[in-house]
Amino acid sequence: MARTWFVVYTKPKKEELVKFLLERADLTCFLPMLRTWRFVNSHREVVIKPLFPSYLFTSFSYPEDYNLVRWTRGVKKVLGTEEGPIPVPEGMLEFIKANSENGIVEIKPRPLKKGDFVRILHGPFKGLTAIFERELKDKERCMILLDALYNLRVEIKSYYLAPVEV
Repeated sequence: MARTWFVVYTKPKKEELVKFLLERADLTCFLPMLRTWRFVNSHREVVIKPLFPSYLFTSFSYPEDYNLVRWTRGVKKVLGTEEGPIPVPEGMLEFIKANSENGIVEIKPRPLKKGDFVRILHGPFKGLTAIFERELKDKERCMILLDALYNLRVEIKSYYLAPVEV
């Protein structure tokens, strides 16, 4: 029985449950996770969540194991067409695994350079755009120019900024 990798679409926030149930049924699963952050009371907190929310990869034999996967609690469907599920393209999982550490992917922001437009994500200037001027010595803070306030120079934490595509 040859097994192939397929994409399973789950109910919201049920990826872990589906992975647990499918692995308990002796199927192999891969749920890549993403290390990111969020703001809690002005502090940055690390969060680990699924790289593809509501999706996970499962290796099974089609059509033998299809109904087992399809009717597992928390599964909405196996991605495919009327003819059946579509296998994951060759090399896709290897690429994700090669760019992760212990199944956790970390997307590093591109470095900012002088003149880049940025959006402020948190704090009293949240939502405003600015122009990146320079990184400060501690590398955690930087200097920006707030265009909305007549080119006012402001010192701000680097992780409060996101690049704006122009």
